Amino acid sequence: MKLASLKKISRKGLVAIGLAALFSSAVNAQTLTSNSTGTHSGFYYSFWKDSGSASMTLHPGGRYSSQWNNSTNNWVGGKGWNPGNSSKVVNYSGYYGGSNNQNTYLALYGWTRSPLIEYYVIESYGSYNPSSCNGGTDYGSFQSDGATYNVRRCQRVNQPSIEGDRTTFYQYFSVRSPKKGFGNISGTITFANHVNFWRSKGLNLGNHDYMVLATEGYQSSGNSDITVSEGNNNSGNSSANNSSATSSTGNGAGITVRARGTTGAEQIALRVGGATVQSWTLSTSYQNYVYSGSASGDINIEYANDSGDRDVQVDYIQVNGETRQAEDMDYNTALYANGSCGGGGNSEWMHCNGVIGFGDTSDCFSGNCGGGNNSSGANSSVASSIASSTASSTATTSSSVSNGGQCQCNWYGTLYPSCVTTQSGWGWENSQSCISNSTCNSQPSNAGGVVCGTSSSVSSSSSSVSSMPASSVMSSMSSSSAASNSSASGDVLVYAVNAGNSVAATLDGVVYQPDRFASGGMTQIVSDPISGTTEDTLYQSERYGTYRYEIPVSNATYSILLHFAEVYHNAAGARVFNLSVEGQAILSDFDLFSMAGHDGAYEELVENIAVTDGNLTIDLTTLVDNATISGFAIYSNDGGEFTGGDEPECTAAERQTPTPIDYNRAITRQEQRNPPSGPFGYAIEHATQTLPNHTIYRPDLARADNMPIVVWGNGACSNVGTEQADFLLQIASHGYLVIANGGPFGSGSNDQHETELVKAIDWAIAENSRQCSPLYGKLNVEKIGTMGWSCGGGMAHYAAVDPRVDTAVALNSGIAIYGDRFNYYPRFHSPLAIFNGDQSDVAYNPGLQQYDEVNNVPIYHANYPIGHGDAYFQDNGGEFGIVAVGWLNWMLKDDQTAAGRGMFMGNNCRLCRSPWVSKHKGF
Repeated sequence: MKLASLKKISRKGLVAIGLAALFSSAVNAQTLTSNSTGTHSGFYYSFWKDSGSASMTLHPGGRYSSQWNNSTNNWVGGKGWNPGNSSKVVNYSGYYGGSNNQNTYLALYGWTRSPLIEYYVIESYGSYNPSSCNGGTDYGSFQSDGATYNVRRCQRVNQPSIEGDRTTFYQYFSVRSPKKGFGNISGTITFANHVNFWRSKGLNLGNHDYMVLATEGYQSSGNSDITVSEGNNNSGNSSANNSSATSSTGNGAGITVRARGTTGAEQIALRVGGATVQSWTLSTSYQNYVYSGSASGDINIEYANDSGDRDVQVDYIQVNGETRQAEDMDYNTALYANGSCGGGGNSEWMHCNGVIGFGDTSDCFSGNCGGGNNSSGANSSVASSIASSTASSTATTSSSVSNGGQCQCNWYGTLYPSCVTTQSGWGWENSQSCISNSTCNSQPSNAGGVVCGTSSSVSSSSSSVSSMPASSVMSSMSSSSAASNSSASGDVLVYAVNAGNSVAATLDGVVYQPDRFASGGMTQIVSDPISGTTEDTLYQSERYGTYRYEIPVSNATYSILLHFAEVYHNAAGARVFNLSVEGQAILSDFDLFSMAGHDGAYEELVENIAVTDGNLTIDLTTLVDNATISGFAIYSNDGGEFTGGDEPECTAAERQTPTPIDYNRAITRQEQRNPPSGPFGYAIEHATQTLPNHTIYRPDLARADNMPIVVWGNGACSNVGTEQADFLLQIASHGYLVIANGGPFGSGSNDQHETELVKAIDWAIAENSRQCSPLYGKLNVEKIGTMGWSCGGGMAHYAAVDPRVDTAVALNSGIAIYGDRFNYYPRFHSPLAIFNGDQSDVAYNPGLQQYDEVNNVPIYHANYPIGHGDAYFQDNGGEFGIVAVGWLNWMLKDDQTAAGRGMFMGNNCRLCRSPWVSKHKGF
């Protein structure tokens, strides 16, 4: 990928600049801790937050710095211009202190009126892509400033905007791919390119209001120090302009290029900062070509002597402590595709004279950079790549991707999809390069040929790889007998895991056991149909995040069949991760969507893995979004055995495993698309056999133990257990078993005071003691809370009379409207809480009245400026979601920090300051 020529500064240089500015112009610095807009040092600024301690400091010129932590639900701020301008060229540089596990982004952000539009040009983001809205529309992609931007339009209904608190408007997103990394950062945004592309799709802007280069954080922590300036109108196009070098790199420690030619006569040049720094003549096998100088700037690999049968294949480069795969780079003018040179991107191949752009020496695409490359091999990732591609003892892998029956082309040792509509040459279909059958079959016999349903040997940068369709992999790895599943080479099944699911799945006669032996990660189950397999179940669950499996096995040699499906993302580059087995890199910078598309089965066969420590270890590491796996099967042909404990000897009827509920069916509001923020994962289930009139929300059982129990009453005492699914998943993700009144997607209502909540408590305690239950031994039955909103809040307070209940919480509620309440008050025995809205909340007065009437137990009362039930239409419950978790942390986990008791008590507690109004007695 080619980036525009920009002047980069190191973090050390940035600190120096910051200190100089501080001592020379300290009088101009201004720190903002409350919402504010205005002009500072010639630039417009905007700072907004809904709570917490986020702050932004205005420095001279276009510079601002910010810091925030989890005490702030949401904040955004930056410097720029008012009004904005459709032809603005924006330069930025500085330090962006986010990470892949924090919900934050850096973007050009602004508004227009008539029409009212909120727009974003997203340069970098953390755990959540801000354009991933439910119900949005994708409008394709375009190239600008050396990168590809994916465009999406979303709609916000009755949400705050520059025109009021309840407005409806569209959002336009241009999201950079690949996104910029974290740490030192710089770039150029030619806004006219975005405006023109949006306009070509009917996405028009109105009259400009403000435009800022913004940092935003949502339920996360981080910091930034950004300087924004205005560029000129010819500095940001997508052509290969290398005219100016940059001032410094992230580490200036050399570049390694791994490449080969098809004839051995091909010549490539490494160009850095617009100048050729080294040239090589390639061999026909992969070699590592090392430049050990300290040039800095934009990196291009140039191929300049194309002739006849000559072609170049660039595997990757190593720079700034990371590996950048050629196929991940969007800027490739040497690829022959769509009938012309430069007709596509995202390929290792250079068929014509041209360049592949690899970004700037100081960029950090992976978010985990540092340590340079040099000819001595000091960089561990270079050394491991060389070792894995040359050592005879390395693991071998075979991969397959199911393309719904589409054939593949074995093009000089690498499998590419065969084109469906392109009849000649290379094409670009389904967001990836493909080769027409005529071009594939016209190559020399050892360098081409269409592959359909058979096995072919191909080469890989890190291992010896053979590829075949998924059905062929499975038929060679298993027999129809579950008792003696074996591969064609004699491998015997040792153990198989259905990742992310608490029930077993069967694929081609192999039984994949419920998810076990994982540490870290979260789980999800979907109902999407999966292409490329006749048995969807295994691929419909996943464990995702950064995590490890350690399977207890005897010391022996093993093969592992890995299963994947991209069940969430719909674009290349949205999910990238690494996978290793026993410390050997198997998948590096792996983009599952690029290989399998959305909801397509993908399999990777890893062979020759030696285990010497009694555990077969599989590590998955997130680079972009979350690493994922659907399942895996372990085989051995030299006596390897599973040494772990047996699954409980229970029949399916004895297990009574709840039925998974699809997250995407339960969470339908577009404003609630951020996943729950807790560290323990989440799932929704329906215990159809044993608790049919309730809905279960729980964390990942592989990660959470000793879970307190929370039972929930719905608004209007509804029997629809999924009405507040987003809110309840937020609680569950923090390590609680939550059981809501009403089955999933039910109907009607049932106001029997405490009856249904007590039933849920009885069920949970029984399941904790039942050996075949998935919850066996997982619950803390000594810590139980009741909670609900509106009519359900009354159910929660009525259920507080149960002697097992340790706390009861009513949200937007108060039982002062019930005549029989005085029969219950004397039986209260544990702390109560009432969290209501402002005077527009119909529960405002009943809540205050109940607070005055209850004097025999501690009680806490607080009001927040929100209407009746508004919280349950906000992402993760908004402020009420934070407070609900905080109260449970205090009452059921004895958390004394700001995430528990400190949220409610103390001189500067969250509920002790505006906009909350709180009071309490008895504590």
